Amino acid sequence: MNVENRQIPLPDAYKSLLQDEGKSFDVGDHGRFLHSHAGDESAVGFLNWVFPYAKSIKASDVHLSWRESGCVVRIRHEDMLMSNQWLFTRQAGQLLNDKIRAKCRLPIHDIESSHDSSFWILDEDQQSMIDIRVSIVPTTFGANIVCRLGNQAANLPLEKIYMPDYVREKYLEVIDSPQGMIIVSGPTGSGKSATLAASLNYRNTPDTNIMTVEDPVENRIPGANQVSINYYRTFAGVLRSFLRQDPDIIMVGEIRDEETAAIATTAANTGHLVLSSVHANDAPSTLLRLTALNAEAYALAEALLCFFSQRLLRKLCSNCAIPVALSEDEQQNLPTRNPQATYFRMASEGCPMCHGQGHVGRIPVIELALNTADVREAILTQNMQNIREALYRQPSYRTLTEAALEMSALMLVDFQDALAITQATLLQTASEGAKP
Repeated sequence: MNVENRQIPLPDAYKSLLQDEGKSFDVGDHGRFLHSHAGDESAVGFLNWVFPYAKSIKASDVHLSWRESGCVVRIRHEDMLMSNQWLFTRQAGQLLNDKIRAKCRLPIHDIESSHDSSFWILDEDQQSMIDIRVSIVPTTFGANIVCRLGNQAANLPLEKIYMPDYVREKYLEVIDSPQGMIIVSGPTGSGKSATLAASLNYRNTPDTNIMTVEDPVENRIPGANQVSINYYRTFAGVLRSFLRQDPDIIMVGEIRDEETAAIATTAANTGHLVLSSVHANDAPSTLLRLTALNAEAYALAEALLCFFSQRLLRKLCSNCAIPVALSEDEQQNLPTRNPQATYFRMASEGCPMCHGQGHVGRIPVIELALNTADVREAILTQNMQNIREALYRQPSYRTLTEAALEMSALMLVDFQDALAITQATLLQTASEGAKP
């Protein structure tokens, strides 16, 4: 029976409780900064404007930094470059500081401590929520406040995240699984959260109960139950509660301790699809990280569907990218099993299409590893060499460097960026060949 046909008629006596159809948000005053006293109108108006504006230009962070001359507001743009925007008076900076602290429910007068928190604001023009992570550190002249914009991937469809066809085909197979574990690794800022959010969006249907625990919630998933951890709520504690909440899919923002690793693995083996992340350098190291957290090898071998690592690289401007021609000897010295004769590099002067940058935005590089039978056997023996050999036998497996070089040959990323993705050494001959 179709879920849509299971609507239960509501007695007339209770219809006054219903929300208007098509209503996107019912958050009252919680979705914006509020006036608290006379004279703060401009500061409040600025805060209600700057975050939706920053989101509209795809900025990643808004900085408020105290200097001897006042409070400078800086923005980190989509291309990861920082720019100074406005210099405010110290009095105005103090108002902004107080409003942000109040929104985060942080003590206004504790200026000697560092704080991490978050808040959300309603973008009324786009009718969307903007989740903002806040870090406050005391400095010589005042506080340095960094507000990282989340929610960039809340409605990002999985098909919009770049994956080679051979990766996408295999990933869609595992993400459709009713149970098991999917683990993504990579450093901070590698796009892990965006990929996980897009994966949840792919599986997000009215008949699916999705629950996430994060530090804090970064991307709001419509209809999902999302929990931010704090002093009273740990990953392990919330995850244990989730198992009594009838979940279909569980997302754990990060597996960082033994208890969380054990509960997540158990959940994946008992009828739930579990998605999570760990900090590791590459896909094989993901297994090392999990076993270092005392995840039982047999349970891990049974639970895993796939484990992958990713990075974000600058995406080449296709209008001005410059070819890099390599000799046969140079090709053979590249750290890849599939060397190409021609790659592409960034034009330092750029062009009008990329506004003189040579690149346009960022693009993920993905190293996807499937948990095949020989990988499971290698996990049980905890032999890293056997794991790597088993991965090399997978037609869809590429190391991060190999994947990045393939993308460089397709004019997607810079040749040197591809080699540097895992700190590979650029051969002097290849460097010379890259010169125009």
